[in-house]
Amino acid sequence: MDRFCGPLGYSDLEREGLLISGFEELSTFEEEYNYPYYQKLVEGAGFEKEVDWVEFQLRAPKTPNPMISKVAQRALELNRLHVVDPNSMSKKEYISRYKDGVFNCVDECYAKLYGTVPFTEKMKKQLIDQFMMIVNKNYLVIVCDENDKVVSFGLCFPSITKALQKSGGRLTPAALLRLMKAIRDPKIIDLGLVAVMPELQARGVNAVMIEGMIKMLNSSNVEYCETNLNLEDNLAVQSMWKYFDATNHKRRRSFVKSI
Repeated sequence: MDRFCGPLGYSDLEREGLLISGFEELSTFEEEYNYPYYQKLVEGAGFEKEVDWVEFQLRAPKTPNPMISKVAQRALELNRLHVVDPNSMSKKEYISRYKDGVFNCVDECYAKLYGTVPFTEKMKKQLIDQFMMIVNKNYLVIVCDENDKVVSFGLCFPSITKALQKSGGRLTPAALLRLMKAIRDPKIIDLGLVAVMPELQARGVNAVMIEGMIKMLNSSNVEYCETNLNLEDNLAVQSMWKYFDATNHKRRRSFVKSI
């Protein structure tokens, strides 16, 4: 080993990146917060930038674009795909049936991105156990082929950040009540992951994800979506945000130092 790098977790789904701008913005539950002086402290120790992540706040577009629905429907028909109806089964059955396909999709789509590693069975179980409580299947979009194989998905979570702020992150009885309310009727949703299999990325399937997310933003009391971290050079995913009222409001950095 000849380098220090980070902040990084052991997989792309763990907390990563030092916050370097957007300190006044609300962090998602999946992210770490740090004070502004951390950057100077780290750079003063000889660390330099390795990669940056950018984050966006997404609101429903002010002017609806009817072409998105047309392209999405045409993409489903031409590629013989279908969007899974989340109301056709229980949450437990829904997750059990499609979890492996979602992880396989992540492994393939994210393989070349910075900081990603293939998921082991133990990691999959741990992540499902951690997030089972806050998953709301109405904020999942899963697209499958004619054999019911997952080829694309968008995974959003009801934001629980504000629900836990008053208790300092501790799960008190009052915090638990706020948490359950936030899960049932969220004002903010956090975008965990979005992925489209490489062979379908230029075939209109992105429009299915965009349409699904716009529907989420137009549902009930949802005000906006937080994207979490997008690598600054991952233009494929960032190109999707032009269809929203999007604001780039946070940036995080991974540093590196030779030893």
